[in-house]
Amino acid sequence: MSIRRIIYEGERIPTGYGIAYFDFWKDGLVCYPIPLNILIRSLRILRLWIICIGYPSKWERSLLAAYHLGRRSVWKEIEAPGIFVLTEEQKKLLLAALRETGFDDNVEALMEMARTYILIQAARGGQV
Repeated sequence: MSIRRIIYEGERIPTGYGIAYFDFWKDGLVCYPIPLNILIRSLRILRLWIICIGYPSKWERSLLAAYHLGRRSVWKEIEAPGIFVLTEEQKKLLLAALRETGFDDNVEALMEMARTYILIQAARGGQV
């Protein structure tokens, strides 16, 4: 006979038993006798913490670093010819429009946003 009890929705927890964790596969509470339920819950939390501590793994981190390095090199190649750099006239028009709307507090960030918009439009093949 097992001391573990699974309590489904609508059932009462037996006297002397406490909730250890919720079993999602069986859709019920797993209960153990009161001093044991705290130990079971703690061991379960510790096990999950140990499993998740290495996320992302060393291999995944190196893969992400290589991916971002490749993306950065491609963007540098696209920007190198100067195709997507804002001209002085475009900068002046943009700054005037920003000051009109009252967004002149953080102009550099907004200029970067505009530059990104132009890059996206050019990548889609649209008019810049």
